[in-house]
Amino acid sequence: MRLGTTGFAIGCAGFEPVEDLRGGVDLFGRRVEITFRAIADGVAASAQLVMGEASDQIPFAIVRDAPVRLSNGHGIRPAKLAWNRCLYMSQIPRIND
Repeated sequence: MRLGTTGFAIGCAGFEPVEDLRGGVDLFGRRVEITFRAIADGVAASAQLVMGEASDQIPFAIVRDAPVRLSNGHGIRPAKLAWNRCLYMSQIPRIND
């Protein structure tokens, strides 16, 4: 559903990777019902844009003043999402559910 590549996070530490915007209001004053902002993916995509692709040979980027909420959470949380909460998997008919 997109042309080209983009950076995305496969893990993060020290900040909350997702911001839950549910319950807030949008630009038109309507209540936000379902939006989660992918903060870690946004930071990764920005870094990838600076680092380039293939022959650019920039191995890392330092991101400063990113709009992240710092955390001191410990441990590893599994990256699981119930099939019915996934944008893509929820569209596939389930047999004998």
